[in-house]
Amino acid sequence: MSTSNLSEQTIQVLLSGNTVYLETIEGAKGHVYYAPEGTAYMQHFEHGRLHGPWQFTETGYRVVWNKVGEIAWQLRHEDSQVAYYSAEGVKRARVLKLVSGDAEKLAAQ
Repeated sequence: MSTSNLSEQTIQVLLSGNTVYLETIEGAKGHVYYAPEGTAYMQHFEHGRLHGPWQFTETGYRVVWNKVGEIAWQLRHEDSQVAYYSAEGVKRARVLKLVSGDAEKLAAQ
């Protein structure tokens, strides 16, 4: 399996202003809206609605969630999909689809 970290420019295009639908390796599903002004909004399967600032790091990006604290991510292209990896390099989820805008109205809640 071939994997490579996505560049900051690619992450910017994929995330900023879009809703990302994802599935964890355990099978739980969730969705995250990455507002272009730098706030992420998530409906988490376990913690409910989360929000916090997101910004780029040297290897990906990070979000400081209001209920769970800082989480850093790497996004990798892996065969025919995009996958979320922890900062330590452990695969945690895969992208199911991307939708332009705040498709689930997470920022309005």
